[in-house]
Amino acid sequence: SRHSPTSRKFLLFSLLATLWPFPVFAQKPQETNPPHPNDIPQTLGPPLTKTLPHEQIDEGNYRLRGKLMDDGGDKMIFLGFILSDKPLREILASPDPSSFLIPMTSWEIDESVSPSRIGQDGIPLNGVMNFYADVQLEPGKLYYYWAFAANALGNTNGSPKKLKTPSDEVHWWSKDNLLA
Repeated sequence: SRHSPTSRKFLLFSLLATLWPFPVFAQKPQETNPPHPNDIPQTLGPPLTKTLPHEQIDEGNYRLRGKLMDDGGDKMIFLGFILSDKPLREILASPDPSSFLIPMTSWEIDESVSPSRIGQDGIPLNGVMNFYADVQLEPGKLYYYWAFAANALGNTNGSPKKLKTPSDEVHWWSKDNLLA
């Protein structure tokens, strides 16, 4: 396992909190007098992700793609995807929903970010970056995936996307010789 028991518990809690339709954390009351724009401190929060279209690498291998829109100003605990051929209610009923988490494989340079804004290891200084995970999927199945990110302050996920793998079924007529 790639995660410690404490980390897995946090990811499980984070996954359930993200997918649960009710707020888990109480919100701060809004101030009656908003602060001057120059006095606003850097705010920290959960990361923001966007699910991007997948790519087929070769037969049976796919690249799930996402974009980290904002890291929330805190160290990332998890960045990757939720991937399942099961509906959401079955994921939540599963004894280990974190088993549906697929960690990212690597980063892709986002061409919409100017090179002058790219930081160490190719990560843009403003946190906008494409990431991906390469997965092998069974033929003839419908999968659901979405980008998922977590830091100590919370987690978010992008909108779900569908991925239908082509069937490798051999039909009786495919063995026949073609006639002129």
